Amino acid sequence: MIPALLLSVLLAGAYAALAHFLFGRSWSDMPRYWIAGWLGFALAAGLAVYFGWDWGRIGAAPVLAGTLGAWAALLVAARLKI
Repeated sequence: MIPALLLSVLLAGAYAALAHFLFGRSWSDMPRYWIAGWLGFALAAGLAVYFGWDWGRIGAAPVLAGTLGAWAALLVAARLKI
């Protein structure tokens, strides 16, 4: 389980960094993107595990579902600019 968690955290962080590069305006935006990326990835991955979706997995990590969830949350975070 630990390698799947590590992969998930690293991917969510990489997506957050890419979103900050694309949409961010200052360094103060970066924590918002990190939180949104991690929460979106975790929520979507949790739903994929709960419903038993096996597509898009790398080992035990539901990478495809997590990626879609992370990008959805990152786009919302970029749009809201709270």
